[in-house]
Amino acid sequence: MGSRNLVVSYPQQPRGEAKQKAFAPADGMNRRVLQDIGNLVNDRVSLQGKKPITEVVDSVVARNVRAPAARKLPAAAIRKVNEKHRPEDVIVISSEETEKSKPVSRVPRKEVKTLTSILTARSKAACGKPKDTLVEIDAADVNNELAVVEYVDDMYEFYKLTEVDSRVHDYLEFQPDINAKMRSILVDWLIDVHRKFLLMPETLYLTINIVDRFLALKLVPRRELQLVGISSMLIACKYEEIWAPETENLVFFLSELGLMQYPVVVKYGPSKIAASAVYAARCTLDKIPFWTETLKHHTGYTEDMLMDCAKLLVHFHTAAAESKLKAVYKKFSSADRGAVALLTPARSLSSESP
Repeated sequence: MGSRNLVVSYPQQPRGEAKQKAFAPADGMNRRVLQDIGNLVNDRVSLQGKKPITEVVDSVVARNVRAPAARKLPAAAIRKVNEKHRPEDVIVISSEETEKSKPVSRVPRKEVKTLTSILTARSKAACGKPKDTLVEIDAADVNNELAVVEYVDDMYEFYKLTEVDSRVHDYLEFQPDINAKMRSILVDWLIDVHRKFLLMPETLYLTINIVDRFLALKLVPRRELQLVGISSMLIACKYEEIWAPETENLVFFLSELGLMQYPVVVKYGPSKIAASAVYAARCTLDKIPFWTETLKHHTGYTEDMLMDCAKLLVHFHTAAAESKLKAVYKKFSSADRGAVALLTPARSLSSESP
């Protein structure tokens, strides 16, 4: 076979000196292979880019043998040379595979406390006990388009601001034929009519409000007072549906007891009467705490602000069974109203929730 090596002619020089130069490594760099045997014995040179020893041996044999047929080495000798110069197995370890196979250990990040978290923790510790969290009472109606949950807060804020415009002030001193007792008789009769027609609670509240606002503007003779009452109820029915009342019967009972009393209507606004009824009902049922942060948020009243009105409502509840005006008492003594009028009135109203 023909030699693949490049034949280079060198100038004549001493044989020992030429051999020494052939094996001397170049300064600062590795010699590139010219396929000379002098470049094949240096063990310090990297194997990368080099030809296997077997190919080098073949080239040496080809150079020494001028005519392949004239001089051949025995097969055993060639095998011995190959075994002597057999390169060691080189195992290449890929850095990428090593990084992939090596499990990544994450050093846990040290928790750093910010100034805000420190101040928050200190404020909670200073308060003693954690405050009640606000409860989203409209969460059940989020998917109900008729409930308009996204506008509820704005609507109640508007009602709170405008209730002063429709609030009733003292007007009986300008009514010569009507007094507080006559008004209570009228309200007692309207509550009885309201119950027989199975109207909504809001219809009754609006009816009484219309009656008071009309009497504050017009002089009404005694014989037309009942006509004013039933006309106000017909107007109120235009705004409400006719459905039987459901839950919260005790709150409605206390609210209607308050509607019958002229001093309550004149002194307190509708929102405060409603909130006081809720507070008095919770005290009656021993609901602890009597007033929560959620109720405070949605009503806008604190426990102390409701105390006076709530005491009046509890007093009316205590006297309802002996009163001559029994429409409200009979209405809420029935089984369909939960017989809440028969419950024992609240024994005490505490300004501090247990």
